[in-house]
Amino acid sequence: MPLLQAELVISNQTLQLAGMTRDQLLNALSSTFFPDKKVDLIVLSKQTISKLVFIDSDWTVIATEETTYYRTARASITTDYLNAVTEIGLTDGSTWIKIVFQDSTAESK
Repeated sequence: MPLLQAELVISNQTLQLAGMTRDQLLNALSSTFFPDKKVDLIVLSKQTISKLVFIDSDWTVIATEETTYYRTARASITTDYLNAVTEIGLTDGSTWIKIVFQDSTAESK
């Protein structure tokens, strides 16, 4: 896994107010963080799994979240998929940046 260089959390409303699409944001971040390099996407897949663990002299089942990271070419991701995800990454193979998309709430305004 490449070294995490930065994490950006951005609201969908901020992107809309700036008149940017998610694809345009990825292009801007690619040219800023990875100038003149081939950039791929990192797709994160999260799932909850049950694990059997030994705690205090007894076996018990706990639920844990497991994240799997997939590296793929940007061209292989559709606009519909990109608009549906909440987390995605950009990488040049040695470092990566994580982008988290969220909706603004009344408290954060």
